[in-house]
Amino acid sequence: MKKALLIAFAVLVMAGSIGASTYDRAYIGIYASTTIYEDDTTYVDDHSVCSIMSPYLGEEFEVWIWVLPSTRGVQAVGFMLGYPANVNMGFIKENPAIVISSGFLNTGIISTYLDCQYDWVWTHHQTISLKKNLTPRFFSILPHPQTGTVDAARCDEDYTLETLYRLNYLYFLSGCAYGTKEASWGAIKSLF
Repeated sequence: MKKALLIAFAVLVMAGSIGASTYDRAYIGIYASTTIYEDDTTYVDDHSVCSIMSPYLGEEFEVWIWVLPSTRGVQAVGFMLGYPANVNMGFIKENPAIVISSGFLNTGIISTYLDCQYDWVWTHHQTISLKKNLTPRFFSILPHPQTGTVDAARCDEDYTLETLYRLNYLYFLSGCAYGTKEASWGAIKSLF
């Protein structure tokens, strides 16, 4: 339990960072935002949710892919989004700062930003709704099929490739789990 709380704290601190990145590694994470109805008022919660515990059939939520660049910045990213079987895929929105994109989220995509990015930046977000089968599932960031990696091009003159370490999965009907194999507890601790 203590380890889970420390990991959650590490991710919250990272999400709250302001200004240029001070990290030696680049990270990628997948999160959600949902529409909440309360007292006849509709509002959307932030896009840093890693688990949707009580989705309703047909309820829409947004899946967001976020990148935290290393100190060397990010000019482009390449990855694939792994979808669970029991979702309907809806509209995809690409960050307007992306000027060139090749491929699709579900088959592998490479996206290039107009300017170098040095702080948290999103690549895409997509509207998703659940099908009838409400089995616990998750979304994941996967290697691009052509490269076999999850990479970012740095902002140096050669656009050197750098590994994007995956922070998490996006779960529904199951709790959050941080520190996947690639972004282990040691890697997250090293940020501080």
